[in-house]
Amino acid sequence: MVRDIIRWRADDRSGAQLLTSYPRGYVEVTKDWWLPGEILFVEPGSAFTDSGAVRDGIHRRYGDTAEPQAVLRGIASLANWYSPRRVERATTLAVLRDTLPITYYSRVIDRGGRGGIGITATGHNDRDLLILHPSTGEVLAYEYARRTPTGWHVENYFLYLTHTHSSQRWWEPPGASNDEPPPSPHLHPRVKSNWDLPSPAA
Repeated sequence: MVRDIIRWRADDRSGAQLLTSYPRGYVEVTKDWWLPGEILFVEPGSAFTDSGAVRDGIHRRYGDTAEPQAVLRGIASLANWYSPRRVERATTLAVLRDTLPITYYSRVIDRGGRGGIGITATGHNDRDLLILHPSTGEVLAYEYARRTPTGWHVENYFLYLTHTHSSQRWWEPPGASNDEPPPSPHLHPRVKSNWDLPSPAA
């Protein structure tokens, strides 16, 4: 199944999500809203103030921050909800620099066709791959794969296509009253074209 997800959040832990699923021949769209204080798994403000804050965020979701796979999963998870600025991305890179053992690949291509830097952490039967933009350090993609008798099998793959900051929210939960004029149309979530990205052959 392929899912196209648009997420928005504010520093008061409110937010919204538009999720479009693409099984063959069927499209399902779901919308979720979180009122202020309801997104408990993200922190108010930035989660990237320093390396300790990044590791604290990873620890709350994935446990031991000395475990390289937990670090890669945690950074991918943070990228689901945060849009870190340049100095904050540098903090993430500092965390990766101090994480051992990981394997570095200077040139990889994500499933969107973008070139990046690959970082992997491998366990006994599974592997995590994080792909970063070579110039900005932004997270481009994350992959989780398990070892099978025929090779690596990709179980989850995330493409991070856009990260933005906005001074105006694009959502209102059902039944909410809002005296302000609606935001411009480009801030509203819209269903995009169907991404069909099958797992590569083992």
